[in-house]
Amino acid sequence: MSLFLVSTIVFFQPVMGQPTGSWFDHVLFIILENHSLRDITGTTAPYMTSLATNYIQSSDYQSAEHNSLSNYLALVSGNYYNSWSGCDKAPYSCSGWPAGGVTDPTIIDRLGNAGLTWRAYMEDYPGSGSGSNYSSGGCFMSDTNNYVGKHDPFVFFTNIETSSTQCANVVSSGALGATSCGTIPTGVASSLINDLSSISAPNFMWLTPNFHSHRSRPYRHIR
Repeated sequence: MSLFLVSTIVFFQPVMGQPTGSWFDHVLFIILENHSLRDITGTTAPYMTSLATNYIQSSDYQSAEHNSLSNYLALVSGNYYNSWSGCDKAPYSCSGWPAGGVTDPTIIDRLGNAGLTWRAYMEDYPGSGSGSNYSSGGCFMSDTNNYVGKHDPFVFFTNIETSSTQCANVVSSGALGATSCGTIPTGVASSLINDLSSISAPNFMWLTPNFHSHRSRPYRHIR
């Protein structure tokens, strides 16, 4: 069963009377999986526990389906597409995935309609391009190295994978390597860290580590 830890950082604007602007400045989703709630709270994962204690813990959050892809799709669209998402593969390897993508709207459409920006960071994503493994908009639609397409829900949707502008918002995070004690070496995750340090950081940010990273990296060392 694929269980997700979604870390969300929300900086709310103070509301004085009738709200006139955005309800948040930035939201960052960090997607980890395959550990139950009891694995990541308590003495086994003190830092994660401190976040849950000091901020918010969604204790009744449930997975939509058993496989990874269904849950990732549900996170961005509200639908897990059980007629075909059981393939649990990248778009171009997924039997049943509709040619040309899923035409349903996603959170990305809602963000765009509200004038908000977004970017998805995938650790080993090769970047936009052209060729047999790329969509008409330039999104990478297969697997490579430790990047697996089933953990990148954005490229399954028509409004993203057919648009060069939207495909450009799916980027490599830079390496997310860490020591055994969880210290991230200087210079890694450069794309994400640079954006977080910028005054022009996207309003909505999503981070998916490599396949091996978020399944096997010791969660007790996450900082």
